[in-house]
Amino acid sequence: MWCLNKLAEDNAQLHPKAAQMSHNDFYVDDLLSGSQTLAEAIQLQKDKSSILQQAGFLLRKWASNNLELLATIPENLRETQNVLPLDKEDSVSTLGLLWNPTSDQFQLKCQITSTAEVHTTNKHSILSTVASVFDPLGLISPIIISCKILLQKLWQAKLQQDEPVPTPLLHKWSRMQQQLPSVSHITINHKVLCANATDIQFHGFSDNSERAYGASLYFCSTDLYGEITCELLCAISKVAPIKKTTLPRLEVCSALLLANLYKKANRTHFLIGEPLTTLSSKDLTNIKFNRLSRWHQLQQQVQQFWK
Repeated sequence: MWCLNKLAEDNAQLHPKAAQMSHNDFYVDDLLSGSQTLAEAIQLQKDKSSILQQAGFLLRKWASNNLELLATIPENLRETQNVLPLDKEDSVSTLGLLWNPTSDQFQLKCQITSTAEVHTTNKHSILSTVASVFDPLGLISPIIISCKILLQKLWQAKLQQDEPVPTPLLHKWSRMQQQLPSVSHITINHKVLCANATDIQFHGFSDNSERAYGASLYFCSTDLYGEITCELLCAISKVAPIKKTTLPRLEVCSALLLANLYKKANRTHFLIGEPLTTLSSKDLTNIKFNRLSRWHQLQQQVQQFWK
C-alpha cells in the first residue's frame, strides 16, 4: 500500500483523478472504479496504468460493462474478451462477490451442501455454514440475521462445539439450510446512480426489534427528465444483546449503527450539494446523555467531512 500511495502522491498534480483512485478504489490488489462518461473512463484507465507502470506494476484482468472501453485494452490484459450471458461461470470474482459485466449486477456466492446425516449437525457445523456466506455490503442482511439469531440461541443453550443440536433448533436450521442456496439467484444492480443525474440524495433507514436491529443506505438520483432512481448501497444488521435490553435503548443502537454506516460510506462516495443528515424517526428524548452524545458526535463528523 505504501507504493500505491507514493505513486499517487508523485502523480497527484499531473493525474489527480487517477491518483485519487489509489486512496479510495483499491482493496488489497483489486481495483474497482468507474466513471459517469465513457471518455473519462477510458482516460482514467490509461492514466492509472501509466502511473503504476512507473513502478513496474502491470494491471491485468480488466473487466467492464462497456464494450467500447474494453476495445481500448489489449486482449491479453482483459478478464473476459466477450460479453457473456448472466451465468456463474461467466462472472468475475470481485471482493468475494460475483459481478457480471454484461448486466452490471452483483451476485453472492452461496455453495451450501446439505448435511448427509442429521446427527452430524452441531454448533460448529452451523457456524461454519453461516460464515461461508460472504456478504461484505450487507445486501442480504435480512437473511443472514435470521441465521445469527439462531446461532445466538445455540450459545444460550451452552452447547459444546460437537454436541448435537436440540430438535426444535435443528428443525429451524434445516429449513434455513434448504433456503440458503437460493441466495445465489439474487441479483443486485452495481450501478446506483442514473445517467446525467441532476440531484443526488443519500437516504438512510434504521429499525429494530427485540431480537435484532439494523440500518440501510440508499442512493436516490434524479435525471434530466425528472425520473427518480433509488438503489440499495449497503446495509448492516446486528443481533440484540443476550442481556435483556429495552426497546428505547435498541432504538438508539440502530440510530448509532446508521450514523456509523453513513460515516463509512462517505469515505468512498463524494457527494457535492446539501448537507447530509441522518434523521431518526425514533424518540431519543428519554435516552441517557452519554449514548445520545455519541450519535450527535457522529452527526458532527459527517458534516465536518464536507467543510
